[in-house]
Formats: sequence, C-alpha cells, structure tokens
Amino acid sequence: MPKPINTSVQPTTIVAVEPAVPFLPVRSEVWVMARFYPLDHFYTGQKHGNWTSGFLAGVPACPRAVPADTIARYPPTIGSSVTLRVLVPWQQLADGLKLPGIEPILWHINDDPHDAPEADVLVTERPVDPERRARVARIKGLQHVHLLSIGYEWVLEHLPRQATLTNSRGAVEDATAEHCLTLVLASLRELPQALEQQREQRWERIWTSSLHGSTVLLLGVGGVGSAIAERLAPFKPAQVITVASTPRTLPDGNAIHGIDSIEALLPQADVVIVALPHTARTEKLVNAKFLARLRDGALLVNIGRGPIVDTDALLPELNSGRIRAALDVTDPEPLPADHALWTAQNCIITPHMAGDTGEFLKLVSELAIEQVRGIHAGKKPFNVVTDRN
Repeated sequence: MPKPINTSVQPTTIVAVEPAVPFLPVRSEVWVMARFYPLDHFYTGQKHGNWTSGFLAGVPACPRAVPADTIARYPPTIGSSVTLRVLVPWQQLADGLKLPGIEPILWHINDDPHDAPEADVLVTERPVDPERRARVARIKGLQHVHLLSIGYEWVLEHLPRQATLTNSRGAVEDATAEHCLTLVLASLRELPQALEQQREQRWERIWTSSLHGSTVLLLGVGGVGSAIAERLAPFKPAQVITVASTPRTLPDGNAIHGIDSIEALLPQADVVIVALPHTARTEKLVNAKFLARLRDGALLVNIGRGPIVDTDALLPELNSGRIRAALDVTDPEPLPADHALWTAQNCIITPHMAGDTGEFLKLVSELAIEQVRGIHAGKKPFNVVTDRN
C-alpha cells in the first residue's frame, strides 16, 4: 500500500475577546475520514473485499486534519453568558471552536466506546456502523444537529423532537460530482482492464465506449445532480435527460421529467446516473424491471444511496455481462468481505468516498464552525432541514 502524504498542520492559537449574547444550547460533532490512497489501492481493496473509505492521493493525509487557514479564518466571536457545549469528533476542529462561551467536547459517534456526555450541539457525519446511529437519541440536552453531509435520512428517526437539523449543503456537491465523473469515465474507458494489463506487463490496445456521443439519463437534479450535469456538458454527450420527483420546465426551456417517466426513458440511455436521496419512494427504484429496460452494454452509476438499487436484481445482470455498474454506495453498506458484489463482473466499487477530498474537508469545516458560532451568537441556523418525515 502506498504511503500517504503527510501534510498535517499545527493548530492555530485562538485569542479570546469580549463576551456577549447567548442562544439556546446546542451540541455538535464532526467526523471526516482522511486517508488518501491512489486508484489502484481501491481496485485492490475491491478484489480483496476490503471496504476502506479514504481520500485520493495528493491531498492531505492527516486524519481529521482541519487546514490551519480554516481555523485562522474564524477568530473568536462575541462570547455568551451561557456556555454552549458542542460535541466534535477530532481535535483540530475542537481547537477551532475554543471560543468564549463555547465548550468543544471531543467525542466520535462511531469510534468512542461510550455514549456522548450531555451537550447542546452535535456536528456529525453518518456513522459507518448503522448501530451507532441511535446514539444521537441518547444525547441529553441535545438541541441541534449539524451534519457533515447533504444526506440526512439516517438521523431522522433518532432526532429528538426539540432539536433542529442542518446539513452541509454547498460543501459536498462539487467533490461528489467529480467522483461521479471519475466513475463514469473509468468505466466507459475500461480503466480496470487497463490496470490488469499493466500488472501483467501486457501491451494490448483496448477499444472502448465514450461519454462523447452517449445519452445520459440523470436521476436527481438537486445540488449534486446539478453539479454532475454541469460537468457532463464539456464531454459532449449526445444528450442529458434529467429526472426529478416533480416534472417541470426550466427557464432555459429544458424539460425535467418526473419519476413516472423513467420506464419509457431507460431504453434510450447509454449511461444512467443515480443521484437521488433515499426515501420510501426511491427505495429499490432500480429493481429487476428497471434493469431489464436498459439496453445491452449500458452503464449504471450510483452516487446517491445504496438502498435505491436492488442488489439482488443487479448481480445477475452484471455477471451475465449484459450491463455494467460503478457504485460508490451499496446495499448493504459497508459491504461485507464475502459479499458477491465484490467479485461481480463489469463492476467498479468505491467505498462511499465521493465527498472525501481535502477541499471538502476544508469547506465542511468552515461550515461547521460558522454554524456553531452563529448559533452561539443567537443567529438563525442556515441549511435547515425542514423535511422531518
């Protein structure tokens, strides 16, 4: 395994200033995985059934490292007569929140052996272990949860009734869209096969399909879907057909189709990209009937949520060689070491790492610090999730 690049930084010294306005107490916990390995690390991991989330080579490799300039950009704010207890998952974020009236408490939702202490704010990513999700409901005094992701469905059933919920909309979309294009291009241009030939020291040209001239069916036009659409355009696909929960026409005249139109649209697609949230309506949307409508050789890319794709229906389609898939999310997740999806034909798997970049870490840290500072100052939270169903 290649050795990660060490770019760890020293925490910035924070100097206190004058005290002032309180807000209702809240808690926060932030966790971001920060290991970085090159492409062949993940391909090797897939071959050996190893689900290792991480960041790409060439960007910071220090776990839970918040860039020094991010901390420096947030000098101490006006304090409060009420101390805001905030749960955070790594030390450098705690350093960035050592401000008058804010007490950062180091606690990791997935790794800590004990439940969290009483706190007001929790800043967190979705825990890798699904059984750890229920820890949110057991945090005494919890008034606010800030997520280091866009997706929030996992926390809804554990969220205290009185707690507000915010996400990291604006920090995640670009990294996720970039990873989506990576999966599309790696699959269409047969990079796994080229890597095998490289290891075998075998020089043999490979004729491939391309994004240029292909018809792309994009399911989901929210923040991530829109960012994907923007990145597709320069590759000159024949067309990009978009689908959302509600059909509509955009100001530029482009039509967005409703989910009910998917069945008719599928036979046109060379590439299908799933960038939908996981809801009761989208669960196993990609089922046997859906897959049967795809043309031979079509590529399915899932950058949304694992349960949207029926894995049992996907496996025979892959192993028959009829279609291809590139999956950043799976069902189940993490994928067990002995799962049949690891060795399925025509399939690239990455371990839910689409957002795991150095730039994402910087942006998501800035959002978390800004959110906590604002709450402490009595400001209305931003990126509030209103869908609590």
